[in-house]
Amino acid sequence: MYYKAPMNILFEIKKWWRWLRIKGFKAIFWTSSHVNYRNYMVLASIIIGIGAGLAAVILKYAVHTIGQWLYGNDPTSGRLGFVFFPIIGVTLAVLFYKYLLKKPLNLGFPPLINRISRKKVNLPPNEMYAHVVSGSLTVGFGGSVGLEAPIVRTGASIGSNIARILQVGRNKQTLFLACGAAAGMAAIFNSPVAAVIFAFEVLLTDFALHAFIPLLISAATGAVVAKLLYYKKLFYLPEGDWSFESLPFYILLGIFAGLLSTYMIRINLGIQNYVAKFEKSVYKILFGGLSIGALIFLLPPLFGEGYETVNQLLTGQFRSITEHSLFYAF
Repeated sequence: MYYKAPMNILFEIKKWWRWLRIKGFKAIFWTSSHVNYRNYMVLASIIIGIGAGLAAVILKYAVHTIGQWLYGNDPTSGRLGFVFFPIIGVTLAVLFYKYLLKKPLNLGFPPLINRISRKKVNLPPNEMYAHVVSGSLTVGFGGSVGLEAPIVRTGASIGSNIARILQVGRNKQTLFLACGAAAGMAAIFNSPVAAVIFAFEVLLTDFALHAFIPLLISAATGAVVAKLLYYKKLFYLPEGDWSFESLPFYILLGIFAGLLSTYMIRINLGIQNYVAKFEKSVYKILFGGLSIGALIFLLPPLFGEGYETVNQLLTGQFRSITEHSLFYAF
C-alpha cells in the first residue's frame, strides 16, 4: 500500500518515456525521408553539437560546484587539508564504475582511438554520462587532470548513439562520433577550429575533406551552447600582436613542447605499466591518490584542472605557480 504511489509514478514516467521514444523515432524517420541529404547532415550535426555542448556545460558546472563546496575560491591556502582530496575523488569514481556501471574504469583518449581503429564505433549509451560523472568527481576533488578526455569521450558517445538512432552506416557513425568529440572540445575550450583539426588529425585519419563541414557545424554549435549557458571564460588570452622577430622563440617553444610531450607520454606509459602490476584496486587508488597529494603538497596550484593557474601565467602572475608552496621564498 505504501509503495503504490511511487510505483504509479514510475509507471507514468515509463509510459511517457515510451511515448516520447515512439514520437521521436517517427520524427526521425519522417525527417530522413522528407529532407534532402545536405540538410539532413546539417540538422544531425547541429543536434550532436547541442548535446555535446550541454554535456560540456554540465561538466564545467559540476567541477566548479564541487570545488566551491570543498575549498571555496582558494584551494591553495590549506595545503595539508587538500592532500587527501584526490584519493576521495578517485575512489568515488572507481566505485561509480564498479558498482553502478559494473565495468572497469576506462578513461583517456587511447580506448576511443583504439575502438575507431578497429571499426568498433558503437559506443555504449552509458558513456554519454559516465565520463561526466567520473571527470567531475576526479577533477572536482583535486585530481590534477584536465576536462579534455572526459568531454571528448562524452561527445563521441553522444554522436555515436545519435547515429545509432538514425540507423546510418558505419562511416556516417564514425563521422558523427567525431562530430560529438569536436563539439565537446570546442565547448570546453571555445575553440571550434582547433577542435575540428583535432578530430581530423586524431579520429578521422581516413576521411576525406567532405567531413569538414559537419565537423565545423557541430563544433561551432557546441561552442555557442557553452558560451550561452556558461558565463565563465576558460582562458583570458593576452592581447597584442606578435612580431616577426619573435618567430625563433616560437620555433624553440614548439621544439620544447614536442620534447616535453614525448617525456610525458613515456612517463605516463611507464607509470601505467608499473601500476598494472598491482593486484588490488585499492593499491592503485592509494598509489595514484597519494602521489597526486604529494605533488599538491609541494606545488598547491596543481590542485584540480589547473586552468586558473594557466590564466594567472597568461596575465603575467608568474609567482602564482609557487604560491603557498615550499618554493615560494625562492
